[in-house]
Amino acid sequence: MLRLVGFAVALLLAANAPASGRVGGGSLPATDCFAEFDGITETTPGVVVCADGDPCDGDGTANGACEFRITVCAFQLDRPACTPVPIRRFDRNGRHLAVPPVPVTEPRCGATTSVRVPLRGKGTRQRASRKVLVGLRARAIGSPAADVNRFELHCVPPGQGPTTSSVSTSSTSTSTTSTSTSLTTSTTAPMICDPQCWRDSAGPAQLDLTVTTGSDLDVGWTGTYHDFQLPAGNTFRFCVSGCDATTNPVCRLSGSTAVGAECSLNGPTFGPPAPLIAGGVPVCVVNKFSQGAITGEANLATGQISAHVDLVTEVWTSSSATKVCPRCSGAVIGASGTCDSGSRKNQACWTEGVVTVSSNNPPIASDVYELSSDCLPGDLAHQLVSRLPVVLDPLTTETTSLVGPRPCPGQTLDDACGDAACVESCPAVPPLKGGVHQFCCDDARQSPCFPTKTGSIVRVGQREVPEPAWPDPGYPKVGVGSADGAHLAGTYCMGQTFSTVDRVSGLPGPGAIVLPVRQCWSQLGRTCP
Repeated sequence: MLRLVGFAVALLLAANAPASGRVGGGSLPATDCFAEFDGITETTPGVVVCADGDPCDGDGTANGACEFRITVCAFQLDRPACTPVPIRRFDRNGRHLAVPPVPVTEPRCGATTSVRVPLRGKGTRQRASRKVLVGLRARAIGSPAADVNRFELHCVPPGQGPTTSSVSTSSTSTSTTSTSTSLTTSTTAPMICDPQCWRDSAGPAQLDLTVTTGSDLDVGWTGTYHDFQLPAGNTFRFCVSGCDATTNPVCRLSGSTAVGAECSLNGPTFGPPAPLIAGGVPVCVVNKFSQGAITGEANLATGQISAHVDLVTEVWTSSSATKVCPRCSGAVIGASGTCDSGSRKNQACWTEGVVTVSSNNPPIASDVYELSSDCLPGDLAHQLVSRLPVVLDPLTTETTSLVGPRPCPGQTLDDACGDAACVESCPAVPPLKGGVHQFCCDDARQSPCFPTKTGSIVRVGQREVPEPAWPDPGYPKVGVGSADGAHLAGTYCMGQTFSTVDRVSGLPGPGAIVLPVRQCWSQLGRTCP
């Protein structure tokens, strides 16, 4: 009976022409051209079937196995819904397919790799078998977007022709939707890519908010860890829905994160690590997205943005004041290189952000860090002391605040000003640490503070209407960023790390952040510059 079922399925599929002369790998239409697979032909989407000894069998003989000869090609131009982008790295290559050398900035292929799939059984008892190629991911330069590939190689006995008997006559590969379902239920981490981003619509499909220069980070009540700058280049990415081209500018935002996911709009971290050093304690901070999507709302006509972002802040102390965080050897943002330390020392990276670190204690003057989310701490020089939840709700272009006194659970003091007041009067010169002066102690104008003893922590965002202004049909719509552009502001509470960081910074206690951002609203086929 099983042979009859297999023969019937074989006749059905043999009547269908192959889907294409190569395999895309089943990723989203907008990323499927990042990496493709030559030398094999899909029988149905996501499935390549070959009979032992047929022309598709690379060894050309009926010897109990099929040899699939596969060539990985990147930056391809054959998929209308996908714009090729430079590729910075390939990872999770479980079958060790040869890939072209990175970075790939033009159409290029790697060497051909032979993948052998033996039949099960012997002689007249031979049965079909399969191998699943899963996990080869092509990652784009300048974006956490990845082409996540998965397809099946089926070998069937001689003379049976194309068959999917090894899929137990399942129809899960008969449509693009079913292929995506098989990806979600595979043994690898599930995909949570939001197809809404790739809708072909007259309205916007995606919003990118990229941090520019002029950021400010204040953490803890002592003021020691105030006035820091964050690396320019950190990006929030959201899918856009609910708005349209001419009648409704109010958009819903939802950005998938790579927490337990094969692919997402946002990587597992919010940008690269941030080196902070003050009070003699060097700290490398890694902001990771918490479980689930980041969400929000934005008005394309007015520039108003409000987002809800859940982070987990990893606090790593460093044994070296000159190597607070691992560096990437890429000299400028977008350049490729290798990690100089950390959990991926000597492995490939690309520079996502650059920040200059200065300090009075210890004395450090303009130490430049080229940073990458590929280069995370995790070596013997860095010690993880805490993982702290940080909820930015809202992170907004409007006003946000924390009302004193002592607004956070477990906070012991409002400031380190003693009997002096915390006033809005700081030195005119920019802070040594690169951030922005807000409030300082009245008797020590170099000492920043939070004014919660008698008032509130207030941070004010800034709107910017992207150009060309809605409802102009032109896309992408972009903003200038920096001082004249959009600013996102947030206030929050942070727990204690149970380390020397608490004493120096004043944790548990409040935090505040201001992020100048360059906004870019894009459509399918009209991507951000």
